[in-house]
Amino acid sequence: MQRFWSRLGGEFLARRQRLRDAIDDRNASLLEFAALAGLLLGPLSIAVTPGGVQTVPWAVLLPAALTLGYLSIEARRQKAETAGAPDTQRFDRWTLWLAVAGFLAGAATFIFALTAPEPYRYAPPDPPARSFSVDIEG
Repeated sequence: MQRFWSRLGGEFLARRQRLRDAIDDRNASLLEFAALAGLLLGPLSIAVTPGGVQTVPWAVLLPAALTLGYLSIEARRQKAETAGAPDTQRFDRWTLWLAVAGFLAGAATFIFALTAPEPYRYAPPDPPARSFSVDIEG
């Protein structure tokens, strides 16, 4: 397991460098910013919605789902690497699509939280003016 984590860091940096080589630095930076924005917009939506976690309960799970997705891709890559030469472009594409999906999910959650209506709260009607209260104790 220790070897998995050490290889994870090395591959993360190598994947980042391959991304910067494939597209220019500015577009790579925008893509990284979008991925991080997706990670942050989901949980931030809890703070901007009137109902909080009750309105967007899945917002707490977005960062965990993206992290588990990335670790799953990396585990598959390391398994393919031990079996032979892995197709790095395929795993890079999966990671790219995961980042795009994370951004879209975080942005959609944030927009949903901003446009969500105020949660309904039941308020009992006021009693008529000519009424009296009755307290029955048993």
